[in-house]
Amino acid sequence: MWLTELVTGVKRYAAIPTELLQHASRWSVLLGGLVAVDGTWRPGAGMLLLRPREADGAADLVQQLTYTVASTASGRRAPHRGGGDLGEPHGVFASITEPSSPEVARVVSMVIGSGMPQLLAYIAEVRDAQPKLVNTDKYPLCLIKATVAVDDLAAVTTRLVEHAEFDVDGDTITWWGRELDSLERETSLAEVRAMLKQRGKDAELTEPEGARRWLRGSITISAEGLEVEVNSRERFERLLTVLGAGGTAPRVVNKLVIDPAQDMSLPHVGSVLPGPGSAEASEAWRQHWPDQQLPALGGMTPRRAARSEARKPWLEALLRDMEHNADRLERQGSPAADIDSLRAELAMPATAFT
Repeated sequence: MWLTELVTGVKRYAAIPTELLQHASRWSVLLGGLVAVDGTWRPGAGMLLLRPREADGAADLVQQLTYTVASTASGRRAPHRGGGDLGEPHGVFASITEPSSPEVARVVSMVIGSGMPQLLAYIAEVRDAQPKLVNTDKYPLCLIKATVAVDDLAAVTTRLVEHAEFDVDGDTITWWGRELDSLERETSLAEVRAMLKQRGKDAELTEPEGARRWLRGSITISAEGLEVEVNSRERFERLLTVLGAGGTAPRVVNKLVIDPAQDMSLPHVGSVLPGPGSAEASEAWRQHWPDQQLPALGGMTPRRAARSEARKPWLEALLRDMEHNADRLERQGSPAADIDSLRAELAMPATAFT
């Protein structure tokens, strides 16, 4: 098969054993060396399958190492062409730009060979890194249950009734956060409907009147004071500030703190809920995703990025990573979003950058 080296764009025709590719998904990248045996390029000691985003990060590292070598050899600072804060979609550019000269390709090849331990260490670090769990306010996730005493419970309750973020219903106080966007709202509803259908319940969901918002925390009035449940230290401190705004200093009687990072499963790609997700939720996500502002696109929506020639390569890289993930989910028997229909809607055919 023809292989394209991501950093230089150089193509080589190599004999790759089929067993090496049996677990490959769309847009998989091979990390490793090739050696010429009897006039044929073949894998060396072994090759590692990378997902597209991992490969782009590894290619960034190769570029940095190459610039360091060039600067040291020339005594001058070599220019660095990169993708800025977004990173460069090397896998996309490799097939549509002119390959590097043989001299540059030779230097890069030597850098990759000597830097292979660093590349493997980088991939291991990426794969071993725990996800950063945050709540809807972007605060690190930390489950807190506490009892908070106040001197004048009636005055505090009255203040919370008048506060826009709190709803008071008898002894139960609900602390609301921001409103759900369309993707979050429809994906969540689809997930719940699928769950009810799986349990043999076809009843229609009763949606609340007014805006649907994320839950920041809950408070229950008890004989000991206020029983508080929130999911970050920042929210807890903010709540104490609100409770003490009238001059009554709240006192924390007891507090239980739990770090969920070791116990929670990774969220399913395309879902706002943890777990494998459902086909209905994946479809709801697919319908609303094109109009979401994404950091990976510099704050653009996919629909807008599809109309921007400058940003299209980054959108293509994002779609490729999603297709790679979709293949892996399907092999596991889990539902995956229909990326082909996304491409058709955005006028981003898979052949546009090949």
